[in-house]
Amino acid sequence: MNWSGGFLGLLVFVAGVALLITGTYPIGLFNLLMGLNRWVFRTIAYVALMTDRYPPFHLDQGPFEPPPHRPLPPPINASPAQVAERELAQR
Repeated sequence: MNWSGGFLGLLVFVAGVALLITGTYPIGLFNLLMGLNRWVFRTIAYVALMTDRYPPFHLDQGPFEPPPHRPLPPPINASPAQVAERELAQR
């Protein structure tokens, strides 16, 4: 049997068993899975050259996505209107 779920798959399986037995999703396990998934997708986006923002080395755990740590600089040839529009979009 070739099971390629990896560590995340194992954690999801444990969460499923805990949900089946207790009827509730353990919040600590939920936060860990969310943090790992966010880090994996940020790393994939960085490696696929979809973003210039390097993924952080910490897990952003919890149910909500944290705000970005710093805004990206405007493009070199951007007009003032484009810079203002970009700042509004980042809020």
